[in-house]
Amino acid sequence: MSVFKDIPNLHTHTKLCKHAAGVPEEYCAEAEKVSNILGFSDHCPFPDGRYGKERMEFSELKHYCQLIEQASEKYPGMQLLAGAEVEWCNDMGRNFYNEVLLGEFNLDYLVGSAHYSGFDLGNQEHFFYQQPSPDVTRDFVDVTLKLIESGIFTYVAHPDAFMVPYTEVTKEHESMFREIISAAIQYDVPLEINAGGVRTKRSYPNRVFWEIASEYPTLQTVVNADAHKPEQLYNEDHSTALNIALDLKLNICNLSVAQNIIKGKKK
Repeated sequence: MSVFKDIPNLHTHTKLCKHAAGVPEEYCAEAEKVSNILGFSDHCPFPDGRYGKERMEFSELKHYCQLIEQASEKYPGMQLLAGAEVEWCNDMGRNFYNEVLLGEFNLDYLVGSAHYSGFDLGNQEHFFYQQPSPDVTRDFVDVTLKLIESGIFTYVAHPDAFMVPYTEVTKEHESMFREIISAAIQYDVPLEINAGGVRTKRSYPNRVFWEIASEYPTLQTVVNADAHKPEQLYNEDHSTALNIALDLKLNICNLSVAQNIIKGKKK
Protein backbone atom coordinates (compact mmCIF):
# COMPACT_ATOMS: atom_id res chain seq x y z
CA MET A 1 0.00 0.00 0.00
CA SER A 2 3.02 2.30 -0.30
CA VAL A 3 1.36 3.77 -3.38
CA PHE A 4 -1.02 5.55 -0.99
CA LYS A 5 1.78 7.21 1.03
CA ASP A 6 1.25 10.60 -0.59
CA ILE A 7 -2.51 10.14 -1.04
CA PRO A 8 -4.01 10.74 2.41
CA ASN A 9 -7.63 9.77 2.83
CA LEU A 10 -9.86 12.81 3.35
CA HIS A 11 -13.25 11.08 3.51
CA THR A 12 -13.72 9.13 6.74
CA HIS A 13 -16.88 8.44 8.75
CA THR A 14 -17.49 7.35 12.34
CA LYS A 15 -20.16 5.41 14.19
CA LEU A 16 -21.88 8.69 15.08
CA CYS A 17 -23.49 8.80 11.63
CA LYS A 18 -25.63 5.73 12.49
CA HIS A 19 -24.54 3.68 9.48
CA ALA A 20 -20.81 3.33 10.11
CA ALA A 21 -18.57 1.73 12.72
CA GLY A 22 -15.54 2.88 14.65
CA VAL A 23 -14.28 6.00 16.38
CA PRO A 24 -11.42 8.27 15.26
CA GLU A 25 -8.79 6.43 17.32
CA GLU A 26 -9.62 3.17 15.55
CA TYR A 27 -9.28 4.80 12.14
CA CYS A 28 -5.96 6.30 13.18
CA ALA A 29 -4.62 2.87 14.15
CA GLU A 30 -5.37 1.69 10.63
CA ALA A 31 -4.34 4.83 8.74
CA GLU A 32 -0.94 5.28 10.40
CA LYS A 33 0.26 2.11 8.67
CA VAL A 34 0.18 4.07 5.42
CA SER A 35 -0.04 7.83 5.96
CA ASN A 36 0.55 10.42 8.68
CA ILE A 37 -2.46 12.50 7.55
CA LEU A 38 -6.11 11.53 7.96
CA GLY A 39 -9.18 13.64 7.28
CA PHE A 40 -12.51 12.96 8.99
CA SER A 41 -15.66 14.05 7.18
CA ASP A 42 -18.64 12.49 8.91
CA HIS A 43 -22.12 13.42 7.71
CA CYS A 44 -22.92 16.88 9.00
CA PRO A 45 -26.08 17.37 11.05
CA PHE A 46 -28.42 20.33 10.75
CA PRO A 47 -30.00 22.18 13.68
CA ASP A 48 -33.54 21.15 12.65
CA GLY A 49 -32.65 17.46 12.37
CA ARG A 50 -33.22 17.13 8.61
CA TYR A 51 -31.80 13.98 7.06
CA GLY A 52 -31.45 12.74 10.65
CA LYS A 53 -31.64 9.00 9.96
CA GLU A 54 -28.17 8.98 8.42
CA ARG A 55 -26.15 11.34 10.58
CA MET A 56 -25.34 12.39 14.12
CA GLU A 57 -27.59 14.73 16.06
CA PHE A 58 -26.63 18.39 15.93
CA SER A 59 -26.03 18.21 19.68
CA GLU A 60 -23.31 15.59 19.00
CA LEU A 61 -21.23 17.76 16.69
CA LYS A 62 -19.11 19.13 19.53
CA HIS A 63 -18.50 15.58 20.78
CA TYR A 64 -17.42 14.54 17.28
CA CYS A 65 -14.80 17.30 17.28
CA GLN A 66 -13.66 16.25 20.74
CA LEU A 67 -13.21 12.63 19.62
CA ILE A 68 -10.95 13.78 16.80
CA GLU A 69 -8.97 15.93 19.23
CA GLN A 70 -8.58 12.99 21.62
CA ALA A 71 -7.36 10.81 18.77
CA SER A 72 -4.86 13.50 17.83
CA GLU A 73 -3.47 13.44 21.38
CA LYS A 74 -3.14 9.65 21.28
CA TYR A 75 -1.51 9.71 17.84
CA PRO A 76 0.79 12.76 17.97
CA GLY A 77 2.65 11.62 14.88
CA MET A 78 -0.45 12.03 12.77
CA GLN A 79 -2.02 15.18 11.42
CA LEU A 80 -5.77 14.80 11.88
CA LEU A 81 -8.20 17.06 10.05
CA ALA A 82 -11.71 17.62 11.36
CA GLY A 83 -14.18 18.04 8.56
CA ALA A 84 -17.78 17.28 7.62
CA GLU A 85 -19.57 15.99 4.55
CA VAL A 86 -22.52 18.29 4.06
CA GLU A 87 -25.36 19.06 1.69
CA TRP A 88 -26.11 22.51 0.32
CA CYS A 89 -29.43 23.80 1.68
CA ASN A 90 -30.56 27.19 0.35
CA ASP A 91 -32.67 27.94 3.40
CA MET A 92 -29.71 27.59 5.78
CA GLY A 93 -27.83 30.42 4.14
CA ARG A 94 -24.07 30.82 3.81
CA ASN A 95 -23.75 31.84 7.46
CA PHE A 96 -24.51 28.30 8.64
CA TYR A 97 -21.57 26.92 6.69
CA ASN A 98 -19.11 29.76 7.31
CA GLU A 99 -20.00 31.04 10.75
CA VAL A 100 -21.43 27.94 12.45
CA LEU A 101 -19.56 24.96 10.99
CA LEU A 102 -16.25 26.60 10.12
CA GLY A 103 -16.55 29.30 12.79
CA GLU A 104 -18.33 28.19 15.96
CA PHE A 105 -17.32 24.52 15.65
CA ASN A 106 -13.95 25.35 14.10
CA LEU A 107 -14.08 22.57 11.53
CA ASP A 108 -11.02 22.45 9.30
CA TYR A 109 -12.84 21.77 6.03
CA LEU A 110 -16.19 20.98 4.48
CA VAL A 111 -16.91 18.41 1.78
CA GLY A 112 -19.77 19.23 -0.56
CA SER A 113 -22.06 16.31 -1.25
CA ALA A 114 -25.24 16.00 -3.33
CA HIS A 115 -27.02 13.09 -1.66
CA TYR A 116 -30.40 14.65 -2.46
CA SER A 117 -31.93 16.10 -5.61
CA GLY A 118 -32.88 19.74 -5.90
CA PHE A 119 -33.39 22.39 -3.25
CA ASP A 120 -37.00 21.74 -2.19
CA LEU A 121 -36.79 19.82 1.10
CA GLY A 122 -40.27 18.43 0.66
CA ASN A 123 -39.62 17.00 -2.78
CA GLN A 124 -36.12 15.53 -2.76
CA GLU A 125 -34.90 12.08 -3.74
CA HIS A 126 -31.78 10.31 -2.43
CA PHE A 127 -29.41 9.16 -5.14
CA PHE A 128 -29.50 5.59 -3.75
CA TYR A 129 -33.24 5.28 -4.31
CA GLN A 130 -34.17 7.54 -7.20
CA GLN A 131 -35.77 6.12 -10.31
CA PRO A 132 -34.33 7.12 -13.69
CA SER A 133 -35.76 10.54 -14.43
CA PRO A 134 -34.32 13.37 -16.54
CA ASP A 135 -35.81 16.00 -14.22
CA VAL A 136 -34.44 14.45 -11.04
CA THR A 137 -31.07 13.89 -12.66
CA ARG A 138 -31.00 17.54 -13.65
CA ASP A 139 -31.80 18.45 -10.04
CA PHE A 140 -28.76 16.48 -8.83
CA VAL A 141 -26.55 18.26 -11.33
CA ASP A 142 -27.89 21.66 -10.26
CA VAL A 143 -27.11 20.89 -6.61
CA THR A 144 -23.62 19.72 -7.56
CA LEU A 145 -23.01 22.93 -9.49
CA LYS A 146 -24.18 24.95 -6.48
CA LEU A 147 -21.72 23.10 -4.25
CA ILE A 148 -18.90 23.91 -6.65
CA GLU A 149 -19.85 27.55 -7.20
CA SER A 150 -20.43 28.35 -3.52
CA GLY A 151 -16.73 28.65 -2.73
CA ILE A 152 -17.32 26.94 0.63
CA PHE A 153 -16.30 23.35 0.00
CA THR A 154 -12.76 21.97 -0.17
CA TYR A 155 -13.81 19.32 -2.67
CA VAL A 156 -17.01 17.73 -3.97
CA ALA A 157 -17.66 14.09 -3.07
CA HIS A 158 -18.84 11.49 -5.59
CA PRO A 159 -19.96 13.99 -8.26
CA ASP A 160 -21.02 11.08 -10.48
CA ALA A 161 -23.19 9.26 -7.91
CA PHE A 162 -26.41 10.57 -9.45
CA MET A 163 -25.81 7.96 -12.17
CA VAL A 164 -26.71 5.12 -9.77
CA PRO A 165 -30.05 4.24 -11.45
CA TYR A 166 -28.65 4.26 -14.98
CA THR A 167 -27.06 1.35 -16.84
CA GLU A 168 -26.17 3.42 -19.91
CA VAL A 169 -24.66 6.87 -20.37
CA THR A 170 -26.54 9.08 -22.80
CA LYS A 171 -25.35 12.17 -24.66
CA GLU A 172 -27.39 14.22 -22.20
CA HIS A 173 -25.48 12.64 -19.33
CA GLU A 174 -22.19 13.37 -21.03
CA SER A 175 -23.21 17.00 -21.40
CA MET A 176 -24.01 17.15 -17.68
CA PHE A 177 -20.64 15.56 -16.87
CA ARG A 178 -18.92 18.33 -18.80
CA GLU A 179 -20.94 20.99 -16.98
CA ILE A 180 -19.73 19.66 -13.64
CA ILE A 181 -16.13 19.23 -14.75
CA SER A 182 -15.98 22.67 -16.36
CA ALA A 183 -17.39 24.31 -13.24
CA ALA A 184 -14.88 22.47 -11.04
CA ILE A 185 -12.04 23.83 -13.17
CA GLN A 186 -13.49 27.34 -13.25
CA TYR A 187 -13.88 27.50 -9.46
CA ASP A 188 -10.76 25.47 -8.69
CA VAL A 189 -12.63 22.78 -6.76
CA PRO A 190 -11.38 19.16 -6.85
CA LEU A 191 -13.77 16.32 -7.69
CA GLU A 192 -13.65 13.00 -5.88
CA ILE A 193 -13.26 9.46 -7.16
CA ASN A 194 -15.11 7.61 -4.43
CA ALA A 195 -14.23 4.06 -3.39
CA GLY A 196 -17.55 3.71 -1.59
CA GLY A 197 -19.24 3.10 -4.92
CA VAL A 198 -16.78 0.32 -5.68
CA ARG A 199 -17.34 -1.24 -2.28
CA THR A 200 -21.13 -1.17 -2.53
CA LYS A 201 -21.11 -2.20 -6.22
CA ARG A 202 -23.04 0.87 -7.30
CA SER A 203 -22.47 2.51 -10.67
CA TYR A 204 -19.89 4.99 -9.46
CA PRO A 205 -17.15 5.83 -10.04
CA ASN A 206 -18.70 6.17 -13.47
CA ARG A 207 -16.05 5.28 -16.01
CA VAL A 208 -17.39 7.58 -18.73
CA PHE A 209 -17.47 10.53 -16.33
CA TRP A 210 -13.80 10.06 -15.51
CA GLU A 211 -12.79 9.35 -19.09
CA ILE A 212 -14.28 12.72 -19.99
CA ALA A 213 -12.54 14.24 -16.97
CA SER A 214 -9.22 12.97 -18.33
CA GLU A 215 -9.66 15.32 -21.28
CA TYR A 216 -9.19 18.25 -18.88
CA PRO A 217 -5.59 18.21 -17.57
CA THR A 218 -6.18 21.09 -15.15
CA LEU A 219 -8.98 19.30 -13.30
CA GLN A 220 -7.98 18.44 -9.75
CA THR A 221 -9.00 15.00 -8.48
CA VAL A 222 -9.02 13.46 -5.02
CA VAL A 223 -9.28 9.71 -4.46
CA ASN A 224 -10.91 8.73 -1.18
CA ALA A 225 -12.03 5.60 0.64
CA ASP A 226 -15.31 7.03 1.95
CA ALA A 227 -14.52 4.66 4.83
CA HIS A 228 -17.38 3.57 7.06
CA LYS A 229 -15.23 1.03 8.91
CA PRO A 230 -11.53 1.30 9.82
CA GLU A 231 -10.64 -1.70 7.64
CA GLN A 232 -12.02 0.13 4.58
CA LEU A 233 -9.07 2.51 4.61
CA TYR A 234 -6.55 1.59 1.91
CA ASN A 235 -8.21 -1.71 1.04
CA GLU A 236 -8.83 -3.32 -2.39
CA ASP A 237 -11.81 -1.09 -3.15
CA HIS A 238 -9.75 2.00 -2.43
CA SER A 239 -7.00 0.61 -4.70
CA THR A 240 -9.54 0.05 -7.48
CA ALA A 241 -10.65 3.68 -7.24
CA LEU A 242 -7.04 4.84 -7.28
CA ASN A 243 -6.28 2.72 -10.32
CA ILE A 244 -9.02 4.50 -12.25
CA ALA A 245 -7.23 7.79 -11.62
CA LEU A 246 -3.83 6.32 -12.45
CA ASP A 247 -5.04 4.58 -15.62
CA LEU A 248 -6.61 7.80 -16.90
CA LYS A 249 -3.63 9.92 -15.79
CA LEU A 250 -5.82 12.20 -13.72
CA ASN A 251 -4.30 14.94 -11.58
CA ILE A 252 -4.45 13.40 -8.08
CA CYS A 253 -4.11 16.16 -5.52
CA ASN A 254 -5.00 14.65 -2.13
CA LEU A 255 -1.70 15.68 -0.60
CA SER A 256 -1.81 19.30 -1.76
CA VAL A 257 -5.46 19.58 -0.64
CA ALA A 258 -4.51 18.22 2.78
CA GLN A 259 -1.54 20.57 3.01
CA ASN A 260 -3.75 23.55 2.21
CA ILE A 261 -6.18 22.51 4.96
CA ILE A 262 -3.27 22.22 7.39
CA LYS A 263 -2.02 25.69 6.41
CA GLY A 264 -5.50 27.03 7.13
CA LYS A 265 -5.44 25.44 10.59
CA LYS A 266 -2.23 27.28 11.41
CA LYS A 267 -3.52 30.74 10.55
